[in-house]
Amino acid sequence: MSTREETRQLRLASWQQIFADRAVSGLSVKDYCEANNLKRDQYFYWLSIARKNALACLLYTSPSP
Repeated sequence: MSTREETRQLRLASWQQIFADRAVSGLSVKDYCEANNLKRDQYFYWLSIARKNALACLLYTSPSP
C-alpha cells in the first residue's frame, strides 16, 4: 500500500469515528459541524468516500453467484 493510500485510510478511519459520534449525539449534521468546528462540505465529502469504500468492500467480499 502506498503512503498516499495509507494516509487516505487513516483519514477515512478518523471520519468514520466522526460519523459515529454525530449519530450518537442526536444532532443534525449542521449543528454537529458547527459545534465541532467542521465544514459541512467536508463532512459530506468524506461521507460519500466512506459509503463508496463500504460498497467496494461489500462487493469485494461477497461471494459470486
